[in-house]
Amino acid sequence: MEHESKLENVQSVIPLLRRLAMHGDGPLRVVALEGSEREALADLVLWLSSIPQNGDSNPSTSGTVEDKSMFDDYLISFNTPLRKQARGTAMGMSKLAPVSNNWLTCLRAVRVLRIAKAWRKKAAASSRLKHEENINLARELSRLHNWDDYDCFQVVKASNGRPLEVTASALFQRLDLPGKLQLPLTKLRKFLSEIEKMYARHVPYHSSTHASDVVQGIACFLCAEEELSSKFTDLEVMSLILAAVIHDCGHPGVNNAFLVTTNSDSAYCYNDMSVNENMHLSVAFKVLAEPGNDFLCNLSQADFRFVRRMVIDTVLSTDMAFHTGLLKSFAATVGLHGTDLSSWEGENRTLLFKYVLHAFDISNPGRPWKHCLAWAERITLENFAQGDREAEIGIPVSSLNDRTKANVVKSQQVFCDLFVKPTFQGLAGIAPTVCGLVLNNCNVNSNFYQKLLDAGQSQLPQECACSLDTLCGCEGSIGGYI
Repeated sequence: MEHESKLENVQSVIPLLRRLAMHGDGPLRVVALEGSEREALADLVLWLSSIPQNGDSNPSTSGTVEDKSMFDDYLISFNTPLRKQARGTAMGMSKLAPVSNNWLTCLRAVRVLRIAKAWRKKAAASSRLKHEENINLARELSRLHNWDDYDCFQVVKASNGRPLEVTASALFQRLDLPGKLQLPLTKLRKFLSEIEKMYARHVPYHSSTHASDVVQGIACFLCAEEELSSKFTDLEVMSLILAAVIHDCGHPGVNNAFLVTTNSDSAYCYNDMSVNENMHLSVAFKVLAEPGNDFLCNLSQADFRFVRRMVIDTVLSTDMAFHTGLLKSFAATVGLHGTDLSSWEGENRTLLFKYVLHAFDISNPGRPWKHCLAWAERITLENFAQGDREAEIGIPVSSLNDRTKANVVKSQQVFCDLFVKPTFQGLAGIAPTVCGLVLNNCNVNSNFYQKLLDAGQSQLPQECACSLDTLCGCEGSIGGYI
């Protein structure tokens, strides 16, 4: 009887525990207890002290049935049950609610706080990185018209691999072409994004990074001190930029001669004539025609035909097979009409745009030495990859593509001196500012190549050759650019 009476007293403390739990989440409070409640608490303490400890038999598996039931119920009331059991069923109280959720709430809170802390730490790091990338991107885009200071490789990193999209978009907006020509910005950005995807990532040189580099060269031409953009119509400016954006999209990493020699599908499709260039144009205009990409939708039919014709003529001129003829035609036109573009009309203006795009398409040797060297490495990798394929299928391997025989340093110097320099010398009368910078860099870079040759090197250095001179001013390594 005494045990049963004590058990009843202990059970009577449950309502008290519920009442105490209501005050458990706030600050410390004093709760008045009635005499029976104090007695019940005392019995509870006495009963708990009789539970075996540390190695004694477990009350959940020994002792009286009542003791076992009460032990389980108390554990359930604190939400730490020893085994799965419906709350209150051991005492015949099937709908009994837990006395307190404080302990479980605390555990959950601790876990949530730890997860939140880890998330905040990760988010903060991501935010700092994103902030740094935004700062770097904004800095480079602010130099969009600066030939020597702009770093397209930093744009690649800061834009998360979207250099063409961000560079072209910045130039379109810098010249206010969306406003002047009513170009929908959403469609323009989608078109640029889709075109960038058409540039193969596995191609070392003819990539979207190269296309963005050419677009930036066009920006230097249009926005230099001469303000040449004001001497052209908005449609002409937009056509030139668009041609630069698409001029190599879909490039397979091999030249026209390889495609023709191997009887490729594209060679059959375009009858062996400027195979890559025709393919680039076809791919680009198909992308433009897709839903949501037609940013030229507000142009009149006549204006669209003008843009399409201008872009086609300009991109086709980037075929190196036309290099010599293009230089001769342009020199003759400058000799006949002078450098005042107001007297250039019709086909002569088209010739100018063809020449300008071709010039900046081959302008890498006129970049500052560190970037010149990075581009030389990329074109060499692409040439050697083609040479490997030529050897594999048993066709003659050109000297530039033979990794076992090629003198890369000499070939780069020759391209700089005999192709790039004459091209920009021919354009210098019209755009003296940017051409002066290009030609100065060509001279510096050619001297670096000569120092490498004099030192007996035929392959490109893995570190900047400024150790041979003090003109470069870079930090020595080009590893981050290749």
